Amino acid sequence: MLNLKGRSDKKSKNIIGIIQSCLILVLVILIIFMMIQISWLQGTARVINYAGLVRGATQREVKLEITENRNEELMKYLDDILSGLRYQDGHYELVKLYDKEYQEKLKIQSDYWEKLKTEIEAVRSVGYENTDIVNMSEIYFKMADETVFAAEKYSEKIATKIRTIEILSAFDMLCLVILVIVQTLMAMKMAVKNKLLEHRAYTDAHTGLPNKSACKELLGNKEIISEPTACIMFDLNNLKTVNDTMGHLAGDQLILNFARLLRNVIPEKDFVGRYGGDEFLLVLPEVKEDILNDKLQQIQRKIHATEIPGYPNVRLSVSIGGIVCEDGSIEEAVAKADRLMYRAKNKKNMVVTEQNIDDDINTLSGENGYSSDKQNILVIDDNRTNRELLKTMFNHEYNVIEASGGPEGLEILKAEEYDFAVVLLDIIMPGMDGFSVMTSMRADNRMRDIPVIMISTEDRNSTITKAYDLGIADYISMPFDSRIVYRRVSNVIKLYAKQRRLMNLVTESIQDKENNNQMMIGILSHIVEFRNGESGQHVLHINQITQMLLETLTKKTGRYNLTWHDRFIIATASALHDIGKIGIPEEIINKPARLTTEEFEIMKKHTVIGEDILKKLDTYQDEKLVQVAMQICRSHHERYDGKGYPDGLKGEDIPICAQVVSVADVYDALTSNRVYKKAYSHEKAMQMILNGECGTFNPLLLDCLIEIQDRL
Repeated sequence: MLNLKGRSDKKSKNIIGIIQSCLILVLVILIIFMMIQISWLQGTARVINYAGLVRGATQREVKLEITENRNEELMKYLDDILSGLRYQDGHYELVKLYDKEYQEKLKIQSDYWEKLKTEIEAVRSVGYENTDIVNMSEIYFKMADETVFAAEKYSEKIATKIRTIEILSAFDMLCLVILVIVQTLMAMKMAVKNKLLEHRAYTDAHTGLPNKSACKELLGNKEIISEPTACIMFDLNNLKTVNDTMGHLAGDQLILNFARLLRNVIPEKDFVGRYGGDEFLLVLPEVKEDILNDKLQQIQRKIHATEIPGYPNVRLSVSIGGIVCEDGSIEEAVAKADRLMYRAKNKKNMVVTEQNIDDDINTLSGENGYSSDKQNILVIDDNRTNRELLKTMFNHEYNVIEASGGPEGLEILKAEEYDFAVVLLDIIMPGMDGFSVMTSMRADNRMRDIPVIMISTEDRNSTITKAYDLGIADYISMPFDSRIVYRRVSNVIKLYAKQRRLMNLVTESIQDKENNNQMMIGILSHIVEFRNGESGQHVLHINQITQMLLETLTKKTGRYNLTWHDRFIIATASALHDIGKIGIPEEIINKPARLTTEEFEIMKKHTVIGEDILKKLDTYQDEKLVQVAMQICRSHHERYDGKGYPDGLKGEDIPICAQVVSVADVYDALTSNRVYKKAYSHEKAMQMILNGECGTFNPLLLDCLIEIQDRL
């Protein structure tokens, strides 16, 4: 449909261009024709003038002859004028008028002039008393007047033609002006669309910040830095844990709140972008080292004070790497900041800059003996000798953290102060044995992915089998050869590190795909909303409200069995709820008044049109996103009491995805400006929905709406 629309716009432009060219050609022809007519009019005026002179000169000649004063020059003058008038010759530069009436009158006058000249000769011979010259001259004067009158009529015809041409030219120019205005408006509209699409292409749909493409474009600028410029990289430490334990909606809320934090702290003129899934980039021009440190401290204070709405147990944890460069490119500066950020990740909630990097390393390695350049190993064993032995074995290459029992080991793990490469766990311990520790770790998503190696004197097959059933990476029986143990532990660490890298690559790939899908869906839906004359924020609002409703609904009831992935799919698909409006005539969509019954029936068809559009995506029919989007398109105007459209579905016969989007759509429609109404206040909109003025909704969803109303 969009391709057809694009082709239609291009065809319209071509038609307008052709019409414009034709109008210009017509205008040129009209102007040339008018110039010719004006030239003729000027010639006609000269003819009228000389035709009038003929009468006056003839009167004089007759008077002279009567008084016996011959004037041959005057006779010749009259002959020349009449010849010039008839045949366009002579030295008076007279034009020949191609008018039948005028030519007839002129011929009669010329012929009678010849008779009058004969009578003049008679006057010279016998005297005027013996001739009819007086009567003949009167007849001739009358003929001359008729000739002049005919010439004037012809002149009036030419003047009428000129006025007609002027009117046609003015109309032509008016059409050209209108076309130029139309083209200008189309160009402005296209510029707005292009700007919007460009904004969408370089904007992260979730946070509203510049996305990875925008960051890469910034980094692609090879211009050398000419003034002190600060580059800071941020990494959310606990995003994966939040996603795994609380769902992606909670993770999205974490990302959104951190993005808002950065945007509130950093001026609009400075660059703040989402570099990756959990990474953010900040570029501050004209910033020196002391200002950078102040700014980072301000950000840290904001991080510590930030609470995630709806998730009281989720806290922001951010690793920061910053650098001030006075030469080189932005790309080089960001690369340095990225390396410093990864130093900071070795101990969470750290800020590492070039200024404090040495102090940071000294702090990490001086007081507690831990180096930020080393990976961390946790040893959980009640036997101090065993802990010392293992510490001595690994301390030169790893940071070894000790726990004297299971509860202490779990507390260290839950604190998330360190990223552990492996846990070395004893089985036989008082209070809580190794199996209980292992069971607790596997029950907590934050610890589930940490590899565990059990080291014990127990060597029974049943014990070893139980340990492997619980998910350990390796089992080492005591006594042991330290070299073999070191190699086995190192191999496990390397193996799991490799697995994490592969998992991160896969996760990033999936995330990029999801972001691209969201971006394209957002662009498509925004095009629809742009055509509808609605706010570009409509789709975003629907997405956000849908997310919050689904999150609250899941907490209230397990009736719908909605996983975090189900909620993500529904929220993403919500952007396509009104895609069927592409098929509705624009004069109905953007009518600034109440629709007639017939118009409303046409408008209602957008639900099935939207479903039909998605049904034609044969290749993607098995995709859950498409299936959910079809349900939303068709059923988001159904009502819980069965009084909706197009199918009149009732109660739980309406897909839950459509029910949720329906509530979100109605709330946003009420609180947004439309061509046919002003926006209602939040309070008024809530009152109208809860009172049933907008139709009947699922009571459970209304309860959810009430719960989230402070966040709307």
